[in-house]
Amino acid sequence: MSQGFWMSDVIWDSETKRDDLSRLYKIIFSKIPHAEKIDSLNELSRIATEGSLAAAIYIASYYDAGKKVEFKGAALRWLKIAASMGSRAAAFRMAVAQIESTTDRNEAECSLRKLSEAGYLPAKFRLASYLYLRNPKANKTECLNLLRSASAGGHVFAKRELGRITMISPARPLDVFIGFSIILSSIISFLPILIKLAKGDNSSDEKLYG
Repeated sequence: MSQGFWMSDVIWDSETKRDDLSRLYKIIFSKIPHAEKIDSLNELSRIATEGSLAAAIYIASYYDAGKKVEFKGAALRWLKIAASMGSRAAAFRMAVAQIESTTDRNEAECSLRKLSEAGYLPAKFRLASYLYLRNPKANKTECLNLLRSASAGGHVFAKRELGRITMISPARPLDVFIGFSIILSSIISFLPILIKLAKGDNSSDEKLYG
């Protein structure tokens, strides 16, 4: 099973119902109508209550990816459950959803800061972007520090954003050159990840999220 963005904190050796999880995953992410997935979602819910982080994440990611308005409440509820069980991806997605819905932004910022301090790359990138959009002048130094840290960890889009901000503020010729060089470096960094993705290996996709 994938160890990419969503599943990076799952300890598969501790998941005692891996066959059931695999079967249920295929059902809920198939193209059949939602109504025909209810029994599978309920079964996953029971497995999650037994302590399965993978089951909680499957449900959370299913509702989080859904387009229906009524899915949003279920998505936040299961993201919160998965986050409480140790999923950084779920905690991150919950914070992003709060920011995008313009509610609980202070709580979302606190969550992103906590994840950033723990070294979680997508959180560093998203927090930097959020702070810069909110007040570019006041938050520029912290934003650049976050982007440099995420870039050093290999986050491709953090490196690209670092280059973009370097180019535009202040717009001195040397800064434009440095910024362009950083953006070019981000493109080069993206190529091996793209090759991995093409081969079905999404072990590096944490470096693409934000």
